[in-house]
Amino acid sequence: MSDIVYNRIKSIASQLTPTEMIRLAGWLEANAELALHNENHSSEPTDFKDLYGVWSDVHVSAEDIEEVRREMLTNFPHEDI
Repeated sequence: MSDIVYNRIKSIASQLTPTEMIRLAGWLEANAELALHNENHSSEPTDFKDLYGVWSDVHVSAEDIEEVRREMLTNFPHEDI
């Protein structure tokens, strides 16, 4: 980008309200992150892993699930229902 365009954008942005500046900064940040992400990952091959293989050594029983469920519901406000 040329210095002329950059300086023009800066002068227009300086006339914005603080709220509009924050909105603009958020938009710029999101677009910059997306552009950087696309630059970094454009040439990398996609490597998907089989989820059955990743979780093959994890065994969860019905008792484990019930125990965790009881722990989660211990402090749950039942009177609001």
